[in-house]
Formats: sequence, C-alpha cells, structure tokens
Amino acid sequence: MAPEKLRSLVAKELADNALDACGQCSVGVLADGGFYVENPGPGIEGNPEEIGWIFSIRRPLATSKMIRRPTRGALGNGLRVVAGVVFASGGTITVFTAGRRLLLTPQESGETSVESEPTGWHEGTRVEVRLGKAVPEDTDFLAWAELAIAAAGNAPIYKSKKTSPHFYDSDSFFELLCSCGERTVRDVIEEFEGCSGKAGEIASHVPDLRGV
Repeated sequence: MAPEKLRSLVAKELADNALDACGQCSVGVLADGGFYVENPGPGIEGNPEEIGWIFSIRRPLATSKMIRRPTRGALGNGLRVVAGVVFASGGTITVFTAGRRLLLTPQESGETSVESEPTGWHEGTRVEVRLGKAVPEDTDFLAWAELAIAAAGNAPIYKSKKTSPHFYDSDSFFELLCSCGERTVRDVIEEFEGCSGKAGEIASHVPDLRGV
C-alpha cells in the first residue's frame, strides 16, 4: 500500500473494530495532528497487559474475526495492521476504556508495552493514534472510516446477517478454515448464508485442514 494511504488504513481498521463492538462510532482529528475513533460500547475487557496483547503485532488471528461481513471485508488482522504502522512510524496508541488511560507502544519484538493510569473515562472506548513523520499527511484520511460508518447504518447494503460464500476467494476461504482450531468444516459452513441445509454435503468435498 502507498505510504500516503496508511493513515486512512489505520483509521478505517479502528472504525471497523468499533463498529464490531457496538454498531456505531465516531472519528475526528486531534489538535496535535493525531486522530481518534470512539464508540459508546461496553469497553475493552481485560487487564492492561491483555489489552496490550490485543494491540500487538504478534497477536494471532482469531477465528470469529476471520468471518467476512458485507460492510467490512476480511476481518481478523486489523489491530495487527494498526500496531505495525504505529511501530514503523514511531507513533503511539492511547486507549481510554473502563476507567483507564492506556499508553500503548508497539515494540520491535512484536509485543506492545503498556503504561496505565486511572481516568474518568468509564463509558465506551476511545482510541487515539499519533503516527510518526514517516507516514505522509493526508487531509482526507478519514474518508474510508466515514464510509465504513455510513455502510453500517440503518440501510444495509446486504440484508442477511450471515456471511456469504461469495465474499471469499479460494485463498481467503483456506485461511478461514485453517484458523478454526477444533471446529469442523461443517460447523464453519453452517454459518454461511444459504448453506445451513447442505453444510454436510459441501463439507464432504473439503479436506480436513486441522493441524495444517
């Protein structure tokens, strides 16, 4: 991806995660040149170290986030992308959630260091990102995030809440199946639109990829 689009990508990935958490969010620019993504959801569970792990480059993909949704595309890698861009540019991430302010700094090891202090922020989550000078400025960098917010509104472009086989190419479907752990191929296919009644038949043509 072109360097001038990295700021847009980070904002979009954070907006996607906020929308996954509660279905709504807001974005904006900070006075110091950073930006924020905020949602009124339940907040991020876990202690500071666990939250740092969520925002780390080394964090593995999670199966539930590998499912593709019509308004977002491929999920599961977003916060790793955010951490990678922040690390590469020498930036920082600040998270306000559950009465805490967490300063997150991605490290070369792939982990993310965390400094935590109490704050009056008790409802929802606010993520502030400050990228280093290596990422070019872009006056319209929030456009992708705003488009994601609009697509998640009250007039969905895809009525079903289930994922569709049409959202996957062969590589992304293979990646999904490899991330399923002990779940069977049939169990995964059951989640697809139009496949619940014939999941067994479809699964019989797919090799068992557990352990791959």
